[in-house]
Amino acid sequence: MEEVLQSKCFERATRLRALLLYLWENRYQGISEYAIAVDGLGRNPDFESKIDATVRVQIARLRVLLRRYYEGEGSRFTTRLVIPLGTHQIQLVEVMPDGEVVEGLKSNPGTHLRCDTSGDVVPSATVFPTPRGWSSPNRFLVSVLVAVIVLLLSCLSWLLLIPKRHGGKNSASMDQELPLFWKDLTNNGKATRIILPTPIFFAWRPDGGTSTLIARDLSVNESTKLEDSPQLADMEKRFGKPVAWQNYTFASDTFAALRLERFLDSYGVQTLISSSAESPHQIIDYENVVAFGTTSSLTAYQSDLDRLSYKLGSYEKYVIDKRMPAGSPRQFPLDQESASRMVTPGLIALLPRRASGSRILLVQGAQTTALISYMTSETGMREITQAEAEHGHNPFFEAVVLSEVNGENPIQSRLVAFRPLAQQDSTPAK
Repeated sequence: MEEVLQSKCFERATRLRALLLYLWENRYQGISEYAIAVDGLGRNPDFESKIDATVRVQIARLRVLLRRYYEGEGSRFTTRLVIPLGTHQIQLVEVMPDGEVVEGLKSNPGTHLRCDTSGDVVPSATVFPTPRGWSSPNRFLVSVLVAVIVLLLSCLSWLLLIPKRHGGKNSASMDQELPLFWKDLTNNGKATRIILPTPIFFAWRPDGGTSTLIARDLSVNESTKLEDSPQLADMEKRFGKPVAWQNYTFASDTFAALRLERFLDSYGVQTLISSSAESPHQIIDYENVVAFGTTSSLTAYQSDLDRLSYKLGSYEKYVIDKRMPAGSPRQFPLDQESASRMVTPGLIALLPRRASGSRILLVQGAQTTALISYMTSETGMREITQAEAEHGHNPFFEAVVLSEVNGENPIQSRLVAFRPLAQQDSTPAK
């Protein structure tokens, strides 16, 4: 333990060092997520694990940082500290002479990690082909598959921390009928798919070295349009042609997808979760779709967004009403109440798609977790249903929701504008 705490990898990771020590001192106790948050991480006593993922995030970072330590400074040790996926309990495991872990977690040989100056763990050269083989599609697919596996394991560890559902369903919800709002999305006999955006990044290995440089410009959302960004174009001149990379999803979108999947599953509605990179339109046109994202990451659904009269502005700072006269003031701006607390605007819209009769629910904003929390709450579903009733029960609509958040943690949301889709807009596109 002393060797780990005094290592260079943990030198600047003050919070993770304290968390590691707390878990070690309580390794024989059945500590809860709440106890870790309050006693181990110093969170306030009003901490609520259902809406605050701090513990899960910090445990995941600590797990990866330990793995990084044993890949480098601590590689000589045959007894190692690990935190198995799905638990908070720290364990000691024995390592075979060839580096294989007898029990607990194995490190991913395809992922190399480094510690930045803040002590956080960041990817570095994650399963990139050597310069000679960068054009090989099969080797690039391997990197994508590894990233998907890592994402799925992260999702699994989060789900395992949720209380077990009786018989695979939430017994409190099984006797209840699916709320009307969600029925409008799912009652057409189609499968329902939740799609997480995977924005376009560009990656270089300068001078063929071992380190990898990854960059993103929010204005570039197609791999063929790198030249649209002067900064990316300049990097291409300096470092050569990059590899397009779509291995990341946003934390808010990921937690929103998990929350929605669990909510629908409690009513017996099965869902599929995939990334935008693996969800071609020719397949999902025959499924109901829930798409999360921001103005830059939802560009694949621009034709659907163009059907709306409300529009989310750049960097999610405001919502405007396109039906208002030109030059009208911004209708719903972001309100920065303090350094961490803000009220941020978001859009939700349910639209019909294609002649197949499928539907799409667009959830657009910087805080999609807050939007889904609202849409799956009794208050949120009641407000939306009442608004539908006041406008003639048209199941297809667009709405503006303001969400108050503290950091990444939702506090409350409210419906501030609602508009049923006009008849021509609610006709499925052909």
